[in-house]
Amino acid sequence: MKFIEVKNYKNIIQECFKTDQELLDKWHIESGKGLEKCVERTYKDLMSLEENLKFFSIIYENELIGFFGSEKFYDTKALTSFFIIPKARNKYILNQFWNNINNHFDNDRFLCGIYSKNTRALNFLFKNQGKILIECPDSFILEFNGKEI
Repeated sequence: MKFIEVKNYKNIIQECFKTDQELLDKWHIESGKGLEKCVERTYKDLMSLEENLKFFSIIYENELIGFFGSEKFYDTKALTSFFIIPKARNKYILNQFWNNINNHFDNDRFLCGIYSKNTRALNFLFKNQGKILIECPDSFILEFNGKEI
């Protein structure tokens, strides 16, 4: 598995999101509004962080299987966005992905903000030792200690 930093990432978001109808229908903050609206919202949210954002495509066996974004939130590292295509969501790849995320953050503390309606992603984050740090009306900020699973 390789993380490759990219600057032009809207098409990567689109390629990934089009593989997951359940995300588009149920989990995304713009769910029910179609692929273009979900892609545009995610892209706009990430663009608002432009100078702090690092965006990575995730390549496994020479194939795009997802993406993630990271940033500095004041003095704290943050996982800003992440996605693994459905066909790649097996235990081996998800464990490898999470261990690589921890390595990306130098096995140090990091945060992750997530919309509360995305219970699928929340469950994944809780499974990987995420602890609620802040609860907002429509989202959570989770804290991770950066240890490999």
